[in-house]
Amino acid sequence: MAVLGFPNAGTVVQLVRAPPCHGGSCGFGPVSPVKCYYLLIFMSVRVRLAPSPTGNLHIGTARTGVFNWLFARHNGGKFILRIEDTDLERSRPEYTQNILDGLTWLGLTWDEGPFFQTKRMDLYSQKVQELLDKGLAYRAYDTPKELEAMREAQKARNQAPRYDNRHRHLMPEQQAAFEAEGRSSVIRFIVDDDQEITWNDLVRGKVTWKGRDLGGDMVIARAASSGEIGQPLYNFVVVVDDIDMQISHVIREKTILATRLSKFCCMKLLEHRHRTLGIHRSSLIKQEQSCRSGMG
Repeated sequence: MAVLGFPNAGTVVQLVRAPPCHGGSCGFGPVSPVKCYYLLIFMSVRVRLAPSPTGNLHIGTARTGVFNWLFARHNGGKFILRIEDTDLERSRPEYTQNILDGLTWLGLTWDEGPFFQTKRMDLYSQKVQELLDKGLAYRAYDTPKELEAMREAQKARNQAPRYDNRHRHLMPEQQAAFEAEGRSSVIRFIVDDDQEITWNDLVRGKVTWKGRDLGGDMVIARAASSGEIGQPLYNFVVVVDDIDMQISHVIREKTILATRLSKFCCMKLLEHRHRTLGIHRSSLIKQEQSCRSGMG
């Protein structure tokens, strides 16, 4: 990785804030190679590998682990292992053990963990409630049939499918009426369509998306009965974990880049000021295709 030798060091490393999903400055800007080198040496580097135990250790996960482990060791930082086992239907203890055994065999020893998301649900629910209390998230009572009708109408208009935020501003009496019908509700967090989401990536440079690219207000907790909070979803709990574990750098495959949008928005909602270094690598599939093309 170029970052290990610092030839590209001046491009992205900086103390930053999460991008402005709800207004405010993103805090990104260019830094000199000298300042960048200083930050890499003296800031606390904390990276994580977060596999899901829905199958055996994948070569792509192992490769991501190598980059994170090398970056942590090179900078005197910490390599944290987190098991993202929120997919209760597909997660298996034998897969977890296979992942642990595989990482150990590769020599990718972790400094903290393994942490299991299923054991941290109370924390996630607490953070969802905080967003509800601040008016940054809300209960949406749409039925599956209503959501499907909405998607079909959008399709008929040649529009990309997205949630139209129809329950963002429900009055208390409207909520009460839905609950009297026995409807369950998911929790959605508010995404401002007009806000720019911007960050600097070590490989790709400045990346900018619009809030509308997220497809409407996003679900962060599954459906639950009146007054309850359902199981918090992956894209939200990852952010809570990264903040709680003080993750400083994210090193992922570039195919995961788009998922960073919702996570940056969640960070802003949770009022987190964080240090970040976005390093997005090409995938093994893309590299293999390139090699085959080069070989003729």
